[in-house]
Amino acid sequence: MRKLISLKHILTFNFLIVALVPLLVSGIYVYFSISSSMEEEIRNKNQVLAESVSRELEGFLDTPLRLLQEVQTLYIKHNAVPKKYADAFLNNILHNNDIFEAIIILDSNGIAQSLSPYDENMMGVDFSYQKYYIKQKKSSSPQWSPTFISSKSGSTTLTLTVPFDDGMIVGMLNLNYLKTISEKVRIGNFGYVTICDSDGTIIAYINQKAVEERLNIKNLRIIRDGMTGIHGTSQYRFQDIEKIGSVAIVPQTGWLVMITQPVKEAFAPVYRIQLIFWWAVLTTVIFAVLVSLISQKITLYPLKKLTEDTKRIASGDSSFTLQPPTYTEMFILEDSFLKMLATLELRENALRESEDKLQITLNSIGEAVISTDVEGRIEIMNPVAEQLTGLKAESAAGLTFDTVFKFVNQSTQQEITGLIAKVIEENKVIALSDGCVMISRDGTERIVASSGAPICDGKGKIVGVVLVFRDITEHTIMETKIRQAEKMKSIGQLAGGVAHDFNNMLGGIMGACELLQINLPDNSRAAKYTSIILESAARATSLAGKLLAFSRRQMVEAIPFDIHNVIREAASLLENTIDKRIKINLVLSAKASIVEGDHAQLQNVFLNLGINSWHAMPDGGILSYKTKLIGLTDAYCKASAFNLQPGEYIEIEVRDSGSGISPKDIQHIFEPFYTTKEQGKGTGLGLAAAYGTVQQHKGAITVYSEVGKGTCFHLLFPLAKTAAPVDKHKEISIRGEGLILLVDDESVMRETGKALLEELGYNVLLAENGRLAVETFKKHMKEIRLVILDMIMPEMNGRDCFHALREIRADIPVILASGFTRNEDLADLLKQGLSGFIQKPFRSAELSRVISDAIK
Repeated sequence: MRKLISLKHILTFNFLIVALVPLLVSGIYVYFSISSSMEEEIRNKNQVLAESVSRELEGFLDTPLRLLQEVQTLYIKHNAVPKKYADAFLNNILHNNDIFEAIIILDSNGIAQSLSPYDENMMGVDFSYQKYYIKQKKSSSPQWSPTFISSKSGSTTLTLTVPFDDGMIVGMLNLNYLKTISEKVRIGNFGYVTICDSDGTIIAYINQKAVEERLNIKNLRIIRDGMTGIHGTSQYRFQDIEKIGSVAIVPQTGWLVMITQPVKEAFAPVYRIQLIFWWAVLTTVIFAVLVSLISQKITLYPLKKLTEDTKRIASGDSSFTLQPPTYTEMFILEDSFLKMLATLELRENALRESEDKLQITLNSIGEAVISTDVEGRIEIMNPVAEQLTGLKAESAAGLTFDTVFKFVNQSTQQEITGLIAKVIEENKVIALSDGCVMISRDGTERIVASSGAPICDGKGKIVGVVLVFRDITEHTIMETKIRQAEKMKSIGQLAGGVAHDFNNMLGGIMGACELLQINLPDNSRAAKYTSIILESAARATSLAGKLLAFSRRQMVEAIPFDIHNVIREAASLLENTIDKRIKINLVLSAKASIVEGDHAQLQNVFLNLGINSWHAMPDGGILSYKTKLIGLTDAYCKASAFNLQPGEYIEIEVRDSGSGISPKDIQHIFEPFYTTKEQGKGTGLGLAAAYGTVQQHKGAITVYSEVGKGTCFHLLFPLAKTAAPVDKHKEISIRGEGLILLVDDESVMRETGKALLEELGYNVLLAENGRLAVETFKKHMKEIRLVILDMIMPEMNGRDCFHALREIRADIPVILASGFTRNEDLADLLKQGLSGFIQKPFRSAELSRVISDAIK
């Protein structure tokens, strides 16, 4: 409810406005105008003083410069002073000008020729190592050195050098005059002048100790600005005191002159004017408040009496009679209150009847209905809503909606909040969240569809929200299973054709490589290369096998192993393969990590996910694998699109900080042959194979991604009860003898198969289709010990050829070799006498074993 304003406060406010507005309008103008002009005048005055001191220092420094230039003119250029009188000449200058401590004439090599005061030990001394000498040699104009403390006088000193053709004149200047300036220039009670040299070292100050200790103040902002050429007046803080400083430069030496004064003292006149202004405002406010209080007492007493009477009516005392009013307006108001009371009684009765009808309607609706106010506090719940939440309407009344109702996203398990705010923001009937999961007080989970609508009063103002929830758990489960079955059927049809041709080509490659290995020395370079080809072909074979397993939903052999080791192996392979700017983090926190399935297939899943993350982070980033244990409830498993069973699962999170996946692509990423990469840079089989492998291992895989923020995959695998080591022994080829008929429509498979069989000791006849196979078999039926048939061939397929051969000779062993055969077809042929099956592509050892088993 909106907070109301008291009439008493309004009257007080009006009086204050009438009293203060004229004063504030005029006063603020005066306040800012006069204050600003006075502050500017004070700053200008201090700046003028700083520049005046700077000019005085210029005059002070001009004297020694002029004198040394006269020495240069008279002594050097015009030879007006003979060299034997040079020392006396310099003594005369030194005697008449106390600014000099010493004057030295150096020749072109820096050797002292004349000096004053005269010192026999200094004559002929080499001064070429002195900084001022080195500096002057680089310039043709007079040079001023940095200040220093004279070892002779203990005072601040400066060196001035004037060059001439055969040397230079050096004057040591005593700067005691600066002390006179610092003592003479005072501003107010606490203002003073500070002079520092071009390095920021104080050379004149009211406290002589700072000069003697060579205190450096270049860290003060105002001094730093002055040293960079920024002059003028500004404020700064020094020793916790706010000060105003005006800076001017002495051009000859780069010295800074700073006139300093505390801000409180400098702007004291301004502060006095401001204080007077605020006293005037305060006095006016007090006067206005007093006038307001008196007016309130006269005006508001009758209204207060009427308010007390109406409160009694509002409490239900309809028999109460109002007191005679004081004013005409009060009488009209009291009469209106009585008429309103009668109208309210009639409406209250009608409203009570309407509420009874509404409650009956709500109780008969088969969907959950909840009504809240604009703050989200629950007002009404029907019995279906009570059943879904496990909470009675009386207990939920007054509680916020998010406290009673908990919703999570079905895919990400992230909590959904803000439904009330969303309805209010849209201000129309909207669908809130189809397929989210509602969790009741007892933990029961239901998939619901929801909608919401604003409740408006007669003026269209939103006063609450009504939400409707429908339990669609069973419907969603059924729809998911149907959709999944249709997808798998389509993929199976697609995979058959692809796998057949793909496996035939791989069979030729692997067979040829094995034949090369047989005929090559073990230590030759070519043998190593054939091993690489065989290994690559084996990986490609694994990929085709995964696609077939995905399409058929064929379960892999269940062998227990530690999935943490699989993740570590995948991470190790990635570290040696991907961009070194990508950091791989492993946080394997799950206390139990034994699952059942195929170690190699799961390793490929984590490698595929890692490689995809690598491609999403071209400039580097973070790839992390994290594990933890979770328990899946029956409701969650039924709601999942995967074939999950309740129990303990290990959850594996694979997260990257890459470019992310767009919403339009993320719904297709698990579909075979779907890829967002450039042509030639991706087959679209990696995530499809991962999806199929996870399904074969009775798990689940979901993905969440935001463009520009990265992608996160969540994988679930059921925990195994035990773990057992698995030993795999290398298969050895079994040699044999006799005549074998090899039937295949691919020439590569016929040639490589023939060579492999001959290496195993067999003689071989070839046929390129079922019809030719039957004709060849008729001619050599007594000699042929075994027939190897391809399944998919032109003119006559493997099934028809098998039946034709058995009609000719019922005991002939037949092996089926195919890159794709449906389980039901294979099972039917085995029942009819098929001797064995080998999956293309195959290795020599595997082929020898299948043949040996068939002809025993």
